This record gives sequence, structure tokens and C-alpha cells, in this order.
Amino acid sequence: MKKLILNIVIFFISNLVLSQTIRLAYNDTIKLFDVTIKTKGDSIRYDEYAYYKDDTSKIAWIKHINNGKTVGVYREFFINSNTYKKQIYNNLGRKNGIYQEWNNKSELCVSGQYKNDKKDGTWLYIKAKRHEVYRNGIKHGRWRIYEGKTPWTLYVYRNDTVKRIKK
Repeated sequence: MKKLILNIVIFFISNLVLSQTIRLAYNDTIKLFDVTIKTKGDSIRYDEYAYYKDDTSKIAWIKHINNGKTVGVYREFFINSNTYKKQIYNNLGRKNGIYQEWNNKSELCVSGQYKNDKKDGTWLYIKAKRHEVYRNGIKHGRWRIYEGKTPWTLYVYRNDTVKRIKK
């Protein structure tokens, strides 16, 4: 009897359907999309697929779950199927590795790395014309920011404190 109940629970979990609303950057604005979430697998390890409600053939995101934590490569997609976001998670469910974001025309907009859930190293915000450097989530190093019609402004951070500004 216990085995039958367990199999029924696993069946329902593996075919679980939920609804959610997500926000995506779209043509220089933020747009809300309703999605339907389906899972495949068992209660410990499963893959989560979100499909756009307006077009159920289009995937909004793919996520791999292990013991309740996102692991591996997480991807989000625009409704036109172009990749919106890519994030790497380690086996502990922490952001650890490449983070990238594209616009709906497949142009890279943001690129950086995480180390144990914290920004680490160089981050590029291409459209905003920003170059930032982090060490364990703290501003540290040379930041270059283009502000309007003025040339680059250089900020030098040491342990989250501005030490020098050069225009």
C-alpha cells in the first residue's frame, strides 16, 4: 500500500503543472508574461520547464532541481525563442560561474561571473557602457562608466570604497 501511494505521489509530482508570471526585458522595457510550469522527474531530482501561456510551444525557462536547489545550467528564453539569460549553479545551488544576458535581438548585454553566490571578477554592461570589477561581491578595482556625452569616468574601488575618481 505504501508503495502504491508513493508511486501516485511521484506521478503527480512528475506531472505537476503550475502557473506563474515572469518579468523579461523586452525592447528597452520590462514586460510581464504568464507561464505554465511543468516538471519531469521524481521528488528529489527533476527538471522544470516553463512554457509561455500565449504560445505553449515556446519555452520560457529550463531549470534543473536537485534536493530543492537549482543546479547546473539555468536558461531563460524570450517568446521568440532567443536566449535571454544563462546562469550556472553549483551542486549546492549557489550561483557559481558564468552569467550572461542578451536582448531579444540576440545581442549580449550583460556578462560576468559569480563565485559562491557573489559577483566576482569583471562584469560588463554593454548597453549601459559599464565595466565593473568585484571581489567576493564587493566593489574592488577599476570601474569605467560612460555617463552621457562625457568620456569614460574611472572609479577605483578598494573594498567597496571609492579611492579615486578620474574623468
